[in-house]
Amino acid sequence: MATRILIVDDHPIMCQGLRTALSKHTDVEIVGEANCGLDAVRRVEELNPDVVIMDVELPDIDGIEATRQIVSDHRTKIIAFSGYARGSYAQGMFDAGARAYLLKQCIEKELMEAINAVMAGQTYLSADMAKTMGYEQAAGIIDRKGAQLEGLTSREREVLKLLAEGKTTSDIADALHVDVSTVKTHRMHLENKLKLHSTADLIKFAIKAGLVHL
Repeated sequence: MATRILIVDDHPIMCQGLRTALSKHTDVEIVGEANCGLDAVRRVEELNPDVVIMDVELPDIDGIEATRQIVSDHRTKIIAFSGYARGSYAQGMFDAGARAYLLKQCIEKELMEAINAVMAGQTYLSADMAKTMGYEQAAGIIDRKGAQLEGLTSREREVLKLLAEGKTTSDIADALHVDVSTVKTHRMHLENKLKLHSTADLIKFAIKAGLVHL
């Protein structure tokens, strides 16, 4: 089955270039485009793509905030696609939940490598970006708690998000229309998967992973 991709960029010529490059590959399918952050969030809700290729600098909300909103509710993978080799941009995108960071001058082969990597549950940082930042700093950026979200189910993410928002077990059960025992089971799975065993640690993880923000 082809990987379904949403392109997010406020420059039509960049969207067209990506569409042209990716259309050569039978294992990917472009399902739509968005030209701003809020539209990206709406289009993900509508289309449920496997991967979003996300510009960082966008009108209304930027790519970092759009990524944070998308990964908090969906299992869609985000590939940051930026014209800027800035460590702060890469850090922000990975912290928000992106799985890859590419520079816009990357070659088509590298773009496909990034798509395949994130679909396999891996992180990816372009070679040029890693060289610009320094490999030690680059390794530190991609080794983040956000990567562990990949191992959680959508319901476990919901429970974690509500827990981090200060909801009690009973509150979460009411919000999700499930039994208290079901919420406790999800929490047990969260603790085992994340190797965290206190409410405080779970909340810290949720904040670092971008599920909630202060």
